[in-house]
Amino acid sequence: MRCDVMLRDVVASDLLIFFEHQRDPIPVRMAAFTAADPDDQAAFMDHWTRALADDGITVQTITRDGVAVGHVLAYGRAGEREVSYWVGGGTIGVRVSRPRPCRCSWSRSGSGRCSPGRRGTTAPRSGSWSGAGS
Repeated sequence: MRCDVMLRDVVASDLLIFFEHQRDPIPVRMAAFTAADPDDQAAFMDHWTRALADDGITVQTITRDGVAVGHVLAYGRAGEREVSYWVGGGTIGVRVSRPRPCRCSWSRSGSGRCSPGRRGTTAPRSGSWSGAGS
């Protein structure tokens, strides 16, 4: 079965999907970074309003067959950019390919496991890559 995974700009309706992703207890246990209270929608919206307004952060919605399934963002200083992503539950098997300029060296999850960053590998539901270039 073929599916189209694409990136696009974040729209307001995506935030409600991202909020629900944040509330899923299984990926929350795996994630390196989580909200203090995953059910606090006001804090969530405040965080995302600031992130979307920050010119130093690039945020895109990940879509699968046109449906928002997660987000990816890049932040940090030039040469020290980090890439974080969150793919919602039920989206197992989404393949994430990183652009060539991002020479990512490792990935991490809240479980403390680290593994080499590999282009085109099946993504865990959440995590963070860091590396030179962006």
